[in-house]
Amino acid sequence: MNAPPTFDPPLELRNVTKFYGDFKAVDDVSFTLPAGSICGFLGPNGAGKTTTIRMILEIIKPSSGAITVLGRPSALEVRQHLGYLPEEKGLYKKMKTWSVIAYFATLKGLSRSAARQRSFELLERYGLKDFAAKTTESLSKGMAQKVQMLASIAHDPELVILDEPFSGLDPVNQQVMEEIIATWPDASGPSFFRPMSCNMPNVCASGFCSWLKAGRFSTAQSPRPNAPSPAACASKRTTTLSR
Repeated sequence: MNAPPTFDPPLELRNVTKFYGDFKAVDDVSFTLPAGSICGFLGPNGAGKTTTIRMILEIIKPSSGAITVLGRPSALEVRQHLGYLPEEKGLYKKMKTWSVIAYFATLKGLSRSAARQRSFELLERYGLKDFAAKTTESLSKGMAQKVQMLASIAHDPELVILDEPFSGLDPVNQQVMEEIIATWPDASGPSFFRPMSCNMPNVCASGFCSWLKAGRFSTAQSPRPNAPSPAACASKRTTTLSR
């Protein structure tokens, strides 16, 4: 796998607007995600969070405005260096847990042997080692969601986008997911962008938050006082979370 590009900022939106017919789903949104940061992207259902994610990933095109991902005008040009956990989640039920993670890692450029090794490393690190050889249909919902999370970061991406990562999780598994997100930038350097609903957990204590309402930004919270500056994070990677 080629060495990943490192850019600061890894993600930038400039005056992005999206229309569906006469309906304006996203209205002139601009923001910059510093390298090595965790950003919670907050807003009620229907605020435009998932639409914004789909434009970032170029699943759909904006009606106007510009999006830069890892220094490129198209996410497709750097897709090998992106991690994405969609809101609509699912696993191949008959595959073994380790092989699901390894499979997605190979799609992102890892060799089969490296992907297998990476899969077992992640499962052991996050308490799922005993389930490595079990099929995913035997996993609880919380375990399955953790496996999908690990599959999205197994290739060590520069930018990770997680859409509703805590949806349906009980408090214990939500805490585990928060720990994965909070510790991952320090361990491996990605940036996280996370769209989420209004019941925001503890991400604002470990990163910063932006608020989207009716397709527009209404407020933004600066990074925590002891957060590393963008300059200090320039060599790290970025995670984006949505809820």
